[in-house]
Amino acid sequence: MTLKVRLLLQSNRALSLSLIVLMTLLAWAYLLTITQEMQGQMDLSEMGLGMGIFNQQPAAEPTLATGHHHHGSPLQPNQAQASRPTATFSMPALGKTWSIIDFARVLIMWIMMMIAMMLPTAAPMIVTYADILANQQGGARVLSPLAAFIGGYLITWGSYSLVAVIAQWGLLQSDLITEMMVGANPLFNGSILILAGLYQWSKLKDVCLTHCRTPLQFFLSSWQSGSRGALRMGAKHGAYCVGCCWALMLLMFFFGLMNLIWIAALSIIMLSEKILPKGELFGKGVGILFFIWGLLILGGQL
Repeated sequence: MTLKVRLLLQSNRALSLSLIVLMTLLAWAYLLTITQEMQGQMDLSEMGLGMGIFNQQPAAEPTLATGHHHHGSPLQPNQAQASRPTATFSMPALGKTWSIIDFARVLIMWIMMMIAMMLPTAAPMIVTYADILANQQGGARVLSPLAAFIGGYLITWGSYSLVAVIAQWGLLQSDLITEMMVGANPLFNGSILILAGLYQWSKLKDVCLTHCRTPLQFFLSSWQSGSRGALRMGAKHGAYCVGCCWALMLLMFFFGLMNLIWIAALSIIMLSEKILPKGELFGKGVGILFFIWGLLILGGQL
């Protein structure tokens, strides 16, 4: 390998990793901003398991209009509405009635969550693509095809996010999730945990995970030149990413769609099963844990 090619490889890797880190940080900054906007407006423990640690102070006790504490009776509808966090630039209004703007905000939230969780797991594939470009193009500019390749992922993940938003609206109308976007029905919660656990052992999961764990194999069978080809390859491999992780992403309807702790935890699980030497076995072990967890929840309803 000549010095020129070696330097080009290093440059392309630095560029690809920089794009991944920058986009991931921006997505996490967006999610953290939503959480920060909710602080002081509500008890963040309502957003899912563990989120109470982000509370700035203990949740205020409901009060009557006179300002005296009201004990022993539930909130009236107008009080519940008043305690609900207000919509902001990044945070959608919480409730069953969505405007077009709220729908768009929820869609953006899902896309940002997908980027925060999935883009780091695609890093080996993106870096490998940058290396191939360095060897093929011999010093030519690679930013355009590299950006197109990442853009292909975003198109596929955006499509999944759109489906997820529609599903979220339906689950909300059916009272299977709360207005705080957390699983509300034990049968629903246990069922999606069992589904996610079983899917970790499925043949489709194995096929998709293999494509995610072996970048060179994917490029050997699916290579397309140019920026348009890069876009199509990114979209195709993004579909394998969705096929690999959709059931784990579904668990956010149980843990809470804005539960930063479980967004991070599931991101680590997804990354680990793709890059660890025995990552596929790790994923199956996680599947067993989710399956047992789901059975325990369902068993508690008997």
